[in-house]
Amino acid sequence: NQRNWSGDTLPSSGTTTYLDHSETAVLYPGDTGETGDFYPKGTGGGTVDLTIRGILTSSGIAMPQPDTGSTLVTIDGGTWTVTGYSYWQHAATLVVTNGGTFNVNNTGYGFLLKDGADLKLYDGTLNVGRLRVETGSSIEMGTGTLVVEGNEAAAIEILVDAGDIFTTDTNKTVSVDYVNGDTLVQARVPPTLEELVEQVHAASMQQRTNVLSNAVGVETMWPYGVWGDNMWALSLLYLNERVDDANARLYT
Repeated sequence: NQRNWSGDTLPSSGTTTYLDHSETAVLYPGDTGETGDFYPKGTGGGTVDLTIRGILTSSGIAMPQPDTGSTLVTIDGGTWTVTGYSYWQHAATLVVTNGGTFNVNNTGYGFLLKDGADLKLYDGTLNVGRLRVETGSSIEMGTGTLVVEGNEAAAIEILVDAGDIFTTDTNKTVSVDYVNGDTLVQARVPPTLEELVEQVHAASMQQRTNVLSNAVGVETMWPYGVWGDNMWALSLLYLNERVDDANARLYT
């Protein structure tokens, strides 16, 4: 409603926008909103409560940094995209739930939590170009997924080990994987001993197959004579490759 905003005008792309003092706002499903730089912050001891169920795009930066107040932003099935960086500080909390999505495209300063600001990734996705979590802040993992551009697995493992990224589900642990150019962080049920043995065995067998497949392509690697010919032919038959050649070479 434009009457809720200064000048009775809805914010638009490029418009610096403030939610301060004590404000409650909801972007409903099917609705879209735009801002430039966005400052949802409780000032003067006030509380800002913003719920995003539609689509919000901030073409600048997003800075939820309350001073003596607090800020709660809940992405409840909606999507918020910030093209600049996003700093969360002091009593600022971001909740992502019901399949919500938060995108911070900036790879420079990226997404920062500091001085007590928290992220609760209950269910949904957080996509960031860069992640920083400083002392006093934390990320709680539910069933959501944190996606960080590039291979940041080593740095994120440090945060996990320090308890800065954690899960309260006692049946799960926080896993960090580098997949297809991104680092994925999730809370998952760890494999049982039997499953782990099966995974290691499968990986070992695949590695053996890869080595053998490379070896049969270089006939000079095999011993000379009947013994070498039989080994080479049997290897091809095991791999189900060049079967006719293998049968022709096989000595009985």
